[in-house]
This record gives sequence, C-alpha cells and structure tokens, in this order.
Amino acid sequence: MAKETPDRSLGTLQMEIRDGEEAYNVSKRALKSLHDRGIFLQERPEYPEGTPFINEDGAPYMPHNLLDLTTQELGILYNVIEIYFGYVTGEFAKISLEYQEAQHVFKFISAKVRLGKEGKQQDKTDRQIADARYVRADARALETKCLYTLVGKARDTLEADLKMISRTITLREQEIKTGARGAALRARRAKIQWDQERSPRRRPPKQPKRQSARDDSPKVRRRAPPQRRPALSRTGRKPPPRKRRSNG
Repeated sequence: MAKETPDRSLGTLQMEIRDGEEAYNVSKRALKSLHDRGIFLQERPEYPEGTPFINEDGAPYMPHNLLDLTTQELGILYNVIEIYFGYVTGEFAKISLEYQEAQHVFKFISAKVRLGKEGKQQDKTDRQIADARYVRADARALETKCLYTLVGKARDTLEADLKMISRTITLREQEIKTGARGAALRARRAKIQWDQERSPRRRPPKQPKRQSARDDSPKVRRRAPPQRRPALSRTGRKPPPRKRRSNG
C-alpha cells in the first residue's frame, strides 16, 4: 500500500516517489485486464525455415522490384508482411501506453523534487534539474518517446508496403483479364476467317433493278383537241367560202 505523508504547510497529502511510480504503472494492469477479457495481442511471428523474404533477424524485407515477382510470390510476400504488421501494431499500442505513463511519472517526480528544494526561484529550478531522481524520470520519458516515434515509423512503413503489394497484385490481375479477353477475341476472329475460307464462295444475289420514277408513273392518254364546226347561215346552208383578196 502506498505510504502517504501529510504536508500541513501546503494542505496536501504527499506520496513517496516509489509509491507514486507504482501507482502510475497502469500499462501492466491494463494488459492484465485485457487478457482477463480473452483478448491477446499478437506475439512476434516465427516463420518456418526456408520462408522467402525473411532476413537473418527473422523480420520480413521488401524486394527492390515487385514487377520481377510472379503472382504466387506476390501472394507469399503479402502474407508474410501482413503477419508482421499485426505484431508491430500490437507493440505500438503497448509503447503508446508506456509513453503516456512515463510522462505522468515524470510530471509527478518533477513536482516532488521541486517541493524539497529551497532558495530563490532560479536556484530551485537548477537544483531540480540536477537532481538524480528528476534526471532518471526525464530520461525514461524521453526514451519511451523515441521508441514511440521509431515503432510508429516502422508501422507506417509496413502499412505502405502492404498497399504497394496489394496495388501490384491488382494490376497483375487486370493484365491477366485483359490478356484473356484479347486472346478470346483473336481466337474468334481466326475461327470466322477459317470458316470463310473453308465454305464455298457464293456469288451474292443480284439486286432487282429499280425502275425510274418516270417508268413507274401511270401512262395517261391525251385527248385530241375538239374540232370547231362551221357556223350555219339563216337558211341552213353553209356560207360560201370567203374569197381571198389579191394584192393586185
């Protein structure tokens, strides 16, 4: 149980540094509570001997040129890096908790050390920074911060590798589908040409001649103009023909 010392001058209930560090050790208690719920983070994978794309340290590596790999090799590479990415993601979550924990411990120890110093404001600050307890807490906070940054960078790199491999696999599948469609089209054209060469040549049927618009129009019989009948005289006889006048 944490030992607490009342400080009547400040009106606070002080806690020893060791007890304060134990109180802020929340990451272990959080992981234990997680395991009690049946949830476990992924452990470091152990790949079988002879697994491709694994270096001497047991971690996967990314080839220089993905285009040189076959479709099967791309699938193996994606599976290997995906498993390792799950492990790194779990470690990143643990380090994130430790980083936050170290910040709170440093803040507590910094206040605890400063309360024990006397003198002017600047003197108290100098003595606080030079105190061994302050230095250890500050170094621990800085270490977890650096580790948090490095593991986060490794996690981002693995995630980018997975996206690149997935994009390469997708392009490879599209090339296969495009090649299959092209081969089917070429085979169809070849079959049509072979059928044409094998079948006897037939002359195309003659098209009936089109009649002109003049021939198609119905023929109309024209009537002769009516002849004018000579007029009769009053006696009912034909009038005598008129004599032509001579010019002489």
